[in-house]
Amino acid sequence: MFEKMFTTKMSSDGRELRLRFTKIRTGSNKRAKIMSAVMSVVVIFTTVCAAIAASAMDTADYGSEYGGAMYTLYAYPQEDMEYNVNDALGIYNEKHSLALLYPELSSIRYGYNLFERYFTPLLESSLDDYYLIDSEGGMLDFYNRQEPYYGVIKFWLPKDRSLNNLWEYFEQTEFKTMTIGGKELTVCFADGAVPYKDDAVLSKMIEKQILFELNYQDPDHSYNHYEYISEIIDKGVYVIRNVFPKKLIKSYSCFGGYYGDFTEEAIINDNVNTAYIRANRTNTFFSDWFKVPKNTDGNQAQKLCEVTVKPNECLVIDVKHTTNKMPYINYKLIAKDGLPFYSVISNDGSAVQPGETVEAHMMDIGGTRQTYFPFVNDGSGFTYEVWISGPESDYAELDIYTCKVSDNMNLASWDYQQIWHDLFTYDNAESRI
Repeated sequence: MFEKMFTTKMSSDGRELRLRFTKIRTGSNKRAKIMSAVMSVVVIFTTVCAAIAASAMDTADYGSEYGGAMYTLYAYPQEDMEYNVNDALGIYNEKHSLALLYPELSSIRYGYNLFERYFTPLLESSLDDYYLIDSEGGMLDFYNRQEPYYGVIKFWLPKDRSLNNLWEYFEQTEFKTMTIGGKELTVCFADGAVPYKDDAVLSKMIEKQILFELNYQDPDHSYNHYEYISEIIDKGVYVIRNVFPKKLIKSYSCFGGYYGDFTEEAIINDNVNTAYIRANRTNTFFSDWFKVPKNTDGNQAQKLCEVTVKPNECLVIDVKHTTNKMPYINYKLIAKDGLPFYSVISNDGSAVQPGETVEAHMMDIGGTRQTYFPFVNDGSGFTYEVWISGPESDYAELDIYTCKVSDNMNLASWDYQQIWHDLFTYDNAESRI
C-alpha cells in the first residue's frame, strides 16, 4: 500500500521523505519497510515453536542501524552541512518545504482533507518525530521487535528561539544537561514529557542515540556524520515533547486502502486498544505458527484462511512473532464473492470481481497489529481470502480474527471515521472504553 505513495516522479529528495515516512511502518523504523504449513506431530511442533520464540525475541543490537538504534537523518545530501543542520533544527528551508516538493502530501503535519486518512494526526509533531522504544531505550524496528515501553515524541530545536516558533507553543518546559561521548547536550522536557525528566529509560534512549550518532557513518552518502551531529548538539536542544506509557499507546498510523481503512499499532498486552479488542472480539479464523513461503517473483503467496467481516465489524491481523531471518510478512486480501461498490480512493465507480485482490499490504513486522475497516459494509458482510508471503521462508505466528465496532454506527459516514480516530489515535489521550 505504501509503495504506491512513492512514484517515479519523486526526486532524490523522495528517498529521504520515504525514509521518514516508512519509519512509522515499523513503529518508528528507519526502513520501510504469510500459509498453511500445518504441524502434524505435536512433539515437533512444540520444539519448533520454542526455537522460533527464542529467535523472535533476539536482543536488539543497538550498534546496528536496523537493530534498535536511532539517529538524526541527514535529509538533503546534495546540500551542504549548514543547510542540513538547519533542517534538522527545524529552521525553515523554503526550497525543500513539503508543500512545494510534494503538494499532494502538504497536509501531513496540519490540516484536514483526504490525507487525514493516511496519517495519524499527531497534532504536536510530524510522522518522523514519533518513536516506540523498549525498556532499554532502544527504538523498535525490523530487528528489535520487543513490546514497546514508551511512545515518545521528540525532535531537535535551535537554542536560538527566534529561529523556530514551536518554542512559543510549549506550555511548560524543564531542562537538564547531559554529558555524552564528550559532548554537552541540552535536553528539554516539554509539556507531557515534563514528569519524565528523570526517567531512567529516557536517559538510556538519549545516551544510546547520541553515542550511536557520534560513531555512525551513512552507507549511502559521504558526509561526516560526527561533524553533523556535533553541530546539532552545539546549536540545538534535544526536545522530548510527549511520552506515552504503554498502557496508553494507541495506533501510530491510520491510512487508506482502496476499499477500506487500516490502522496499525504495536501489540501490547496491558493496553487500552488490547482491552477493547478482547472485550469485542467475535470470530477467530486462524491462530497458529506456520511456515511462510518465500515470495521470489510475486507468485508465491499462499492462502491461509477465509474471513467473513460482518456489518459493524473490522478485520484484525496480529503478526505476533517473526524471526530475524524473516522480520516481516506481506499479505493480500482477495474478494471471494467480489465487492459491488466503487473505491473511495480511485473514485471511478469500479467494482472488485470475485477472485480479485482488494488490498495488498507490505512489510508487517512481528509484534504489530493491522486493523482493516471496509468502507461500506452492510447486508451480509464481505468474505476475504487472506494470502501471505515473506521475503524469506521462515516461521511466523499469526492471529486473524474479527472485532465488533458498534451496533449503531453507519460505517460509510465520516462520523464513524472520526470516532475511530478518537478511539485508536492520540486525538483522544483518554480511553473511551
